[in-house]
Amino acid sequence: MDLRCTTNNCEFHFKDCCTAAIIDVSEKGVCHTKIKRPGGAYAQTLEEFEMAEELAPLSDHSTIVQCDALKCVHNKDTQCRADHILVGDAVFRTRCFTLRRSRGHN
Repeated sequence: MDLRCTTNNCEFHFKDCCTAAIIDVSEKGVCHTKIKRPGGAYAQTLEEFEMAEELAPLSDHSTIVQCDALKCVHNKDTQCRADHILVGDAVFRTRCFTLRRSRGHN
């Protein structure tokens, strides 16, 4: 699975990757795993700039995307099975932009 996260100000965010072992996505596609950094988005930028690539979190680590959006076409037994997942900032919340409702569901 290719998981890309573009959110700002999250403890788990590092260079468009999520370092969390499990991501919790709500029925409406909101990411409940996001934890704001004490220093905000500025601290996130500094960490990404200062951290050496060899100390960076591994990009091939396994992340489970637990999803309560049961009407999403990618949801299989409350886990996302999409090949590519994009999580990022929306107007008010961080959300999964991969969520696609199956036909017949609004």
